[in-house]
Amino acid sequence: MFGKRKTFAVNNTGTKIRAMLGHMDKEEFINIDLVNTVDLAERDFMQNMGGPEEVVTDEESFSAKEILSENGTGKTKESKGGASLLFETFKNVSERKLDLGLNIPSRFVKEVFIDRDFTSAKPKQKDKLVRQEINTRLERPVSSEHYDYIETAENKIIGFTYEGRPPFLNIYDKANELLNIKPKIKLLLPDEIALVNLIQYNYQPEPDEIIAIVHLDPEYSQLIITKGGDLLHVSHAINIPLKSPDLLNKISGRLLYEKDLNNIEDFSRIIVTGMGKQKEAEEFLTKKLSFDSPVEYLSFNEERFKINAEIENDIPELAIPAGILVTCLSEQKLHKNTIDLIPEYIKDRQTFFKLSWYNVSILALLFFTPLFLGYRYNNIKNQYMAAKEKYDDVEQQIEDIKYIQEERNQLLQEIEQTSLELEKVREMSKGNYQLSKSLNKIKQVMDEMGGFWLENLNFDREKISLSGYTIYRNRPPRFVANFPDAKLEKITRSEIRGNPVYRFQIVINQVFEDQEVYNPQVD
Repeated sequence: MFGKRKTFAVNNTGTKIRAMLGHMDKEEFINIDLVNTVDLAERDFMQNMGGPEEVVTDEESFSAKEILSENGTGKTKESKGGASLLFETFKNVSERKLDLGLNIPSRFVKEVFIDRDFTSAKPKQKDKLVRQEINTRLERPVSSEHYDYIETAENKIIGFTYEGRPPFLNIYDKANELLNIKPKIKLLLPDEIALVNLIQYNYQPEPDEIIAIVHLDPEYSQLIITKGGDLLHVSHAINIPLKSPDLLNKISGRLLYEKDLNNIEDFSRIIVTGMGKQKEAEEFLTKKLSFDSPVEYLSFNEERFKINAEIENDIPELAIPAGILVTCLSEQKLHKNTIDLIPEYIKDRQTFFKLSWYNVSILALLFFTPLFLGYRYNNIKNQYMAAKEKYDDVEQQIEDIKYIQEERNQLLQEIEQTSLELEKVREMSKGNYQLSKSLNKIKQVMDEMGGFWLENLNFDREKISLSGYTIYRNRPPRFVANFPDAKLEKITRSEIRGNPVYRFQIVINQVFEDQEVYNPQVD
């Protein structure tokens, strides 16, 4: 009997290659058989995007079998090239039947958010409309093999596009002839989709359950919101390095902003993935956030995964390769969140490799010349029909140019009008937050002390003036002492209905010692 086909998921961050080998057990558990991490310098990673790769030994070139075997003795140059890094990643993998799932790092992916409902359109018509919308937004034609899209939980569209060739494919192509195994590239997936599919599979959320994913990597962080396990919203990447002291404040502000923007009453939970443990993100967000959503690091559900206890502490950092693995092994269940960004040349080449395993059968078929000629005829006919379809599509696009230009001009006018209205709102709201925070502090102090009656209150950006009455002579000085810069300008004795009272005038120049309380971090 043939063994189960396994999947090797590879996450390339730019500073690390994280890989995970696994297979599905009776369609209930995902068994993680191997986890491998290779560190690489950013400079070396970018060099691996182009230029020749050289792998050397003491005397002569060595075989892929020697490189990939556990006891291999192959050596590489001190500065490892892309091929060497690939060998390092695959070195403990011996399976012949192997699917390969890859990520496209977020720095290479462009998201296009389309706030339109295409549910009433037929599939081909919807694909055409979405393609036109993406081309218009990016102001350039996008190749069909360089984009795909998904529908969110609210029937909106998020398109994912990229240019050029993904980094890992460059390295893979250079080392392909030397590899002892020939895996089939099954997925090429953006980080965001891998994370969404992992959360859906691992947590099995209820239909109305809203989960926020906070992912931290060395050079950027990401906030992704899911509803019922499906993608709801992808926030713009936070391009702040992991080592920055402002990163967690920025993330907490972004969570508050996206919560208000998407009219979310509260998150069911907040899952921290990536390198959040290094920043103690769970502890910080739990203390910082004002709402009651539980914050936790990613952990694998024992009913969904079987893992080695040695990797338990590293699970958050393995989120993306785990998400790729889940998507490969549960493709039918996660069809809504599975997109295809594999270039056509890879698909064609893999089809060729598959046929090459049956070269004996192919040689036999060569004797049946009429069948072969029929195949060639159908193939050429299909190519002709495909070319004609592309020609018709171009003609249709030419017809639509005028319509698209009018739509674009209308959108630009709407954007300009919206910007003017937004500027008006910003102008009207200046000082509102500062006044609210200041009055809350003043009210809190007065409530704690008691015995105050305000007669008048004036506010501007520089100071707050108060006047009123108290029945206790010592209360105004004690009130002033609660502020870093306040002054009791006047206190006089008078009578109201025969009872002695004290009229006071107070000027507060500074309500809080730290002025940053007036500046919540929100994009």
